[in-house]
Amino acid sequence: MHPNTGNALRDHRDAAVWIGHSYTLNLAAIGD
Repeated sequence: MHPNTGNALRDHRDAAVWIGHSYTLNLAAIGD
């Protein structure tokens, strides 16, 4: 889960909350 603040990279990279096992995400498609 993550918030929808309008900053997709931050939402997915910095603010994600994992329920269970976490995984390494490929964030290349989001950019910066």
